[in-house]
Amino acid sequence: MKSVIKFFLFRIAYYLGFWRLVYLVSSAMTEKKFLVVFTYHRIADSKQTAGYYLGYDRGLDKEDFKAQIESIIKYFDIIDLDKYIDVLTGEANLKKHSALITFDDADSEFIDHAQPVLEKAGCPSVVFTPTGYIDTDMRFWHLLVSNSFNKMTSDLWAKIGNDTDNVPEKIKVLLQRELPIDERGKAGLCQNIVNELNNYKHPIIDDIVDRFEKATGKEYDLGIRCLSWDDHRTLAGQGVRFESHGVSHNKLEELEPTEVEKEFIESKHELEKQLDTTVTSICYPAGSFNDSVVEQARKAGYEIGFTTQPGISDYPLSGSDLYTLPRLSIYGDDKYEINFYLGKILIKMVLHGRI
Repeated sequence: MKSVIKFFLFRIAYYLGFWRLVYLVSSAMTEKKFLVVFTYHRIADSKQTAGYYLGYDRGLDKEDFKAQIESIIKYFDIIDLDKYIDVLTGEANLKKHSALITFDDADSEFIDHAQPVLEKAGCPSVVFTPTGYIDTDMRFWHLLVSNSFNKMTSDLWAKIGNDTDNVPEKIKVLLQRELPIDERGKAGLCQNIVNELNNYKHPIIDDIVDRFEKATGKEYDLGIRCLSWDDHRTLAGQGVRFESHGVSHNKLEELEPTEVEKEFIESKHELEKQLDTTVTSICYPAGSFNDSVVEQARKAGYEIGFTTQPGISDYPLSGSDLYTLPRLSIYGDDKYEINFYLGKILIKMVLHGRI
């Protein structure tokens, strides 16, 4: 019943122009406009990725992404990274509610499914690149888990479950479950394991990945990869901005200060060398940062740093506040739900006096 009510409310609000009214009222109420960073990861063709086990692997369907971008540009002026930084530092003002569009991980399908939509809509974008994964055999650990699950049989799974020495108890419980016969159950177990592993440091994650690969083999058949350097250069020529996502994509809080410094300096240097550009921002992999990481980012020459914490961008900012910038994910797979989500953001900001 609740979902049915939402179904009709979303459509009534949309066709009555309620969200457009919210936008006009919020724009007129104050001179200080609303500034937000929207974040995406993988944009894909759901017809081709429906059989993948993880939500990350399946990605956001290209048609849903198109609907989201078409809705965003109704309410926000899409600005580029330079304008965003100028606003943050007080060097520029906003005439309209404005947004920056960002993508983490430099997924290879960006060039086929995201960029055509952005280019048609006239939207600049920022892609955060983990340089160690470009034109190499490196893959994100969660992709290695799902790659192994694609090849997993009941016999192989039983061997893994029978040898769980030195495995944390919560992970052991998952490994000792029966492997589901149906694909939906298998996908659910794979997602649960990835979710649980994400709570641990890399030595434990690497150990579990190694156990899977010893059982199923290391050959990578999943197909999901990062953009090549040639792809980067092609997209940069179309106005896409590439910024740092570190080298290894490891959680920076877990690394020693010298390792964090290396991540920041080497990734910045490689992007600037490969693309003949100036890198000004860092996006912390997996949203992992602390005060030490923030200070390292400043010392490495970055002007700003992005987190995965939800929120809008206050401005003007200075000091360490420039290195803990929030972003928002956007939800909805049709124009009614998407407009509801965007309108709700505006209403919250008005009620909280944030714009």
